[in-house]
Amino acid sequence: MNLRADSLDHAPEDDRQRPVGVRDTLSALWRLSRPQGAFWLSWIVLIGYGFTLWDWGMGPRGVSGLVVILISWWLLNAGSLWLNAVLDDDQGEVLFQPSPVALPRGTAVAGYLALTSAVVVSAFSRWPGVLCASGAAILAVLYSHPRTRWKGHAWGGPFVNLAGYGLLTPIAGFAQTGLPPTARGFVTLLLLAAWILGAFFAAQAFQQREDAERGYSTLVVSQGAVGVIRVARWLMGFAMAGVVLGIALGYYPRLLFLGAPLLWLTDRYIKRWQELAGGAQTDSWGRAMAMGLHRRMMLSGALLFVLAYYDYQADYQADRPAAGWATARGRPPFPQRFQNTE
Repeated sequence: MNLRADSLDHAPEDDRQRPVGVRDTLSALWRLSRPQGAFWLSWIVLIGYGFTLWDWGMGPRGVSGLVVILISWWLLNAGSLWLNAVLDDDQGEVLFQPSPVALPRGTAVAGYLALTSAVVVSAFSRWPGVLCASGAAILAVLYSHPRTRWKGHAWGGPFVNLAGYGLLTPIAGFAQTGLPPTARGFVTLLLLAAWILGAFFAAQAFQQREDAERGYSTLVVSQGAVGVIRVARWLMGFAMAGVVLGIALGYYPRLLFLGAPLLWLTDRYIKRWQELAGGAQTDSWGRAMAMGLHRRMMLSGALLFVLAYYDYQADYQADRPAAGWATARGRPPFPQRFQNTE
């Protein structure tokens, strides 16, 4: 891909004054990296790591690799968002960034440096983490470079978010355990990916006007806010139904049934959002609804985690098989070649 010098800062000029000086530039780059979103992304890495340990009933392992991957993914997040900011030159609020930020000169250069650094850092983790980081960096460029602009494609943007956030991110966390994959882990990965893709479409719901002005052909432009929220609800509903079915079949702890009402309330929230989105609502209103969904997602995930941890501790303290061992389906035989890996 030809990244000529004139493509590195292609955002149009506007009335906002660019930050000057090191302090102002670093402050602007920090805000453009949307730290709150990076925190959420870190949780996806931890889900891949923690679920694998739970699945096999193992204690912490590969912690140094996990720390490396978390650092790498913070760099990936910053780099991808800096490139995205240059592509869109956002004039208003965006998710996790309540006020506009003028782009410092060299923002795109910083973005490419961050992506490159992320791949270099990942080299200090297990080798699958390097592949995941490299794939995520390539996807970030395809998403935001002006020659490709996958972000503006009807299927390019969803593919990048599904592959990058929904698959590569939890797999990078999983890989640091050094443990083998399981059927339960594979199904859980698919459910998590569906949930994340649904969240991507939900976050798109308030961007119809801006995407149309930029000439994008995203789903929200072609189907409107109601249509994109409907797709988000289908995907997230599939993920939530899959979790409940997994609990019923004994693939997950039965105690997690206590979290089902919160999942149902989350679905009701999305349905209500879909009904109201057909009216003349402002972008700020849509953004507030998206943040409301984000909070419900985090609360649902936190409750399921607490319930699973309590279930584990109860079995462990009673000297019973715990974690994945304790479910009705148990776990498959542990391969001999993995027993001494660290």
